[in-house]
Amino acid sequence: MLVAVTHKGDLLIMFCPQHSHTEVQLRSIFGVIGIEVGTELTSANLDTSHIVAPVRLMLARYGVELDICRLKDESLQKRVIKKFGSEFPSTRKFSDFARTLSKDLSAVEAPDETLLQWMNDEEHVFRMLERHIVKQRLLEGFGEDVDAFIRVSLSVQNRRKSRVGHAFENHIEECLRLNGVAYERGVCTEGKQKPDFLFPGRVAYLDSDYPESELRILGAKTTCKERWRQVLAEAARVKQKHLITMEPSVSVDQTAEMKKQGVQLVVPLPIQVTYKAEQQEDLMSFKQFVSLLRKAG
Repeated sequence: MLVAVTHKGDLLIMFCPQHSHTEVQLRSIFGVIGIEVGTELTSANLDTSHIVAPVRLMLARYGVELDICRLKDESLQKRVIKKFGSEFPSTRKFSDFARTLSKDLSAVEAPDETLLQWMNDEEHVFRMLERHIVKQRLLEGFGEDVDAFIRVSLSVQNRRKSRVGHAFENHIEECLRLNGVAYERGVCTEGKQKPDFLFPGRVAYLDSDYPESELRILGAKTTCKERWRQVLAEAARVKQKHLITMEPSVSVDQTAEMKKQGVQLVVPLPIQVTYKAEQQEDLMSFKQFVSLLRKAG
């Protein structure tokens, strides 16, 4: 049982089976991996700065909104509203803007940390813009049109979920570009199969003389769940598939099944600490994956 008091004074109580996948993820999120379950309540401090965007979305589905406050947020909000007004830009444009917020980053020296920081920066400024746009719509009012209110509410939730996946791919692509890696994004291999990233590209893939050992694909899933199996059908010539995720504490059974099916899980280094020691031995960092591509190139 996890008990949390929100800044608004609400009491959040969460239950889950002991030793379950859910327990491992909750322990990771709330920073209580090493705390033993006992008969008394034990306090823990939540460091929200280490909670990545997919986890924030997961908590939001349960009614837990994490408001992350940063220095100079007021001036940043004015900058965001001045640039985008009351319209949501394309995910690519917004990702480009988010990458301008953290200057002291290197996608070459530290791609793992850079990727996560870009994701967190984008999530942070997106919530600023979202609050501004939704507030304007609420001020307009809905009168007695309940359906209009429901449509707006659903659009907010759907935009949050779809946008984060596109943002993840956008920032991965920028890391690959800055590292000088040859790739193509979202191109067909066989039929309608479109891996998120194909290395070095479609022309090489369709060339039967091109060595299969030098072909790679990378699937990008902010959370794995059962969707990781989608990569198995992508690019028949590539025997070992690579899949990058930001999901913390994927279960031992799931990572074992991935390994059995020939899927190499790529997890940014800061998130790897949420996995068990025996799992971490089989994980690949984003930097290791990029180095693998650079050697092949």
